[in-house]
Formats: sequence, C-alpha cells, structure tokens
Amino acid sequence: MEDTDNKKQDAASRLQETQCSMQDALSMMNVAVRKREETARRMRDSMFSMQDSEDDLYTPCVLQYTDFLRLHQTITPRPPKSKKFFRLQAEREETKNIQGKANTQIKDLKSGLQAVQEQKDLKDVEMQMRRHIKNSSYLKHNMEQRCIAVKKIQTCQEKNEQIRELLNELNREIIALNKHHRQLKKQMQNCIHGEYISAILKDSKQFQEAKELIEHFTKAKRLHDELLKNMQSKQAEVDKSQSETNRIREEYSFTQGGNVIKIQQLKLELGDSIGSVKAVEKRFKELHKLSDWKTMELGRISRAIYEMSRYLWKMGMSGTMNVEETAALLDKIMEFIHDLREATGFEQTYFRPKRITWSDYGAPYWLPDLSIYTLRVPPPGDPQQTFAGYSGSVPCGCQGLLPGMEQGCTSDSSAEARGTVTDSWGGGAGTERN
Repeated sequence: MEDTDNKKQDAASRLQETQCSMQDALSMMNVAVRKREETARRMRDSMFSMQDSEDDLYTPCVLQYTDFLRLHQTITPRPPKSKKFFRLQAEREETKNIQGKANTQIKDLKSGLQAVQEQKDLKDVEMQMRRHIKNSSYLKHNMEQRCIAVKKIQTCQEKNEQIRELLNELNREIIALNKHHRQLKKQMQNCIHGEYISAILKDSKQFQEAKELIEHFTKAKRLHDELLKNMQSKQAEVDKSQSETNRIREEYSFTQGGNVIKIQQLKLELGDSIGSVKAVEKRFKELHKLSDWKTMELGRISRAIYEMSRYLWKMGMSGTMNVEETAALLDKIMEFIHDLREATGFEQTYFRPKRITWSDYGAPYWLPDLSIYTLRVPPPGDPQQTFAGYSGSVPCGCQGLLPGMEQGCTSDSSAEARGTVTDSWGGGAGTERN
C-alpha cells in the first residue's frame, strides 16, 4: 500500500510539472506567434517598397528564360545591398528560428498532452481495478487470507524475538554461572582444609550413607529417564499405528465406494443380459412354433404322398394302366411335390425317388422314398403285401390329382390293402422306422 501511495504522489507531481511546462510552452508560443506576425508585417512592407524601387530602376523585357538569366547575370547591374535588406534577412532568420522553436515546443506540448492522457487512462484503469478488487469475492478472500498470514507472520516474528531475548538472557546467566563456578573451583583448590575434608568424607559413616542415598537417587533417576524414553517411544508407535489405521480406513472407504459402483454396473449389465436372454427365449419360442408348423405341414405332405403311393400301388397291382400313363401321372405328382416344397419354404429334399423293379409284374415305375415312413418290399412271388405305419385321409390339395382319389383313400384291414414292401436291394425284411 505504501508503494502505491508513493507511486500516486510521484504521478501527481509529474502531472503538475507537465501542466506547468505546458503553460510555459503556451505562453512562449503566443509570444513567438506575435513576433512572427510583426516580422511578417515588416517583411510585407519592405517587399512592397523594394518592388516600387525595382519598377523605377528596371524596364520589363520579354526574352527566353536562359537569355534572361545570361543577360541578367552579365549586363544588368545589380542593386546595392542596403541596411534595410540585411535587417530583413536577419528578421527572416529570426522568424525561422522562432518557427523551429515553436515547432519543437508544439511537439513537446503534444508529447506532454499524450503523457497527460496516458496518466488519465492509467488513473481510470486503476479506479476500475480498485472497483474490481472491491467487488470481487475471490480477491476479498485472498486479501483476508493475506491479512491473516501477515498477522501470523508478525506474531511469529514477535515470538521469535522474545525467544531470542530469552536465549540471550539465559546465555548471559550461563556465562555468569560458569564464571562463578570457576572462581569457586579455584577457591576450593586453594583451600587449606581440602585434605581434611576428604579424610572426613572417607571415614564418616554419615557421609557414606549420604553417598549411598545419592547413588540410589541417581539409579532411580536413570530408571525414570529410561521409563520415560520407553513411554515416549511407545507413544510414537501408537501415533504411527493410529495414522496407519486411519490410512487403511480411508483406503477401505475408497475401495468400498469403488466396489459399490462396480456392483451397480454389474447390476445394470445383469439387467441387460436378462433382457437379451428373454429376447432370445422369445425368439426361440417363435422358431419352435415355426418348426412345429413346418413339421405339421411336412406330415400333411407326407400323408398325401403316402396316399398317392398307395393309390399308384393299387393301380399297378390291378394292371389296368399302361406304363406311359403311370409315368405321366408320376410327373404330375413330382410337379405337385415341387410346388408344395416351394410354397412351404422347405429347401431340404425330404422325398427321394427310387427306382424299384418287380420281376412278377414286369413294369418298372417310380415310387417316392419317404424320409419319415419306410416301406417294406416283399420278395418276388409273395402274395401278401402290406403297408405299414400310416392311416389317414389325403389332404384337400391332393384330391382330384389322380382318377379314383376324389374322396381320398383310407386304410382298411382287407387283404388287398395290406402288404409288405421291400427295397430292390434289401432282399428281405428291412428295419422299420416311425
């Protein structure tokens, strides 16, 4: 604060000096302007008088510029320089000097005005900073802390001074006591009764008891000092363990907070995983329903194909149809199976046709191989022929495909409807699959 006050005083003194110099410069400028006006008026009067005298002396001549100069330098006589001319020349030089001084003073005045303006700007900035300092809570807090710190420093310095004074006094007392001790020691050495006192101390029982008492006291004091040191060391260990426990508690609290956050994150992840599992289960149920529906459609198709195969078997047994008609019907059946497969979306080939020959009937024809139902083909010459594994009606889509299937075929217990079918390469009873 003292530095700022000193700076303000210096700035005020400089401002006053600049104002005084500006006033002096203005007064000098006014004087110079007046002198310049007077000299200009005098020069104007002298010029008019010189022009009148030249008009009287010289006659105008119209020549070129170079000829005029040459003639003017060689032929034309020059007028004599009078005292008035020298006086005018001196006044002109004086006016030039005054003009230069006036220009320098004007420059100084401008620089002074600029300095004054800068001083005003600095004052405005200083006022703004003071307002900002007064209004800023953070700066107020800093100033309060600074004042508190200054007070603490002052108190510490005072305490240090007191301690120094006390130490100096103690040192002086120690020096005085040492001096007194040396004096007493010298007196004791110079004492005549020193040997007598030593003999008394050796032979006297009272002094021996006092010596034992002093030794006991010194031992007790030594033990007390050791116990005090041990207690201080234990207290230091207790403080250290206390600080360690506080540190461990803080670390435990930090780790517990981190574990709580991790548990919350794991709970959120568990909720997300449960939602995803539910979505997967829902999708699995939908796929299971779709597979059940496709299995049902596949069963219907298999039943229709089985009924058609029975019907074709009966037709082959009756021998009423030719081979060409049977092949045409089988082509229609294969087209129907292909259309059904495309309609239901099954890409797997569930029905693979096999070529089966019978030597008894002598007519080769195509018969579909069922993936679900396996037929047994008896050896040639066996009159008993039985279909195994299915009984039911033909689906509505298959009615009217072949002649005689308008109402569908149903399994019965007659001898014509029963039979065993074996593969051409099986040669006997095959393995039956459901």
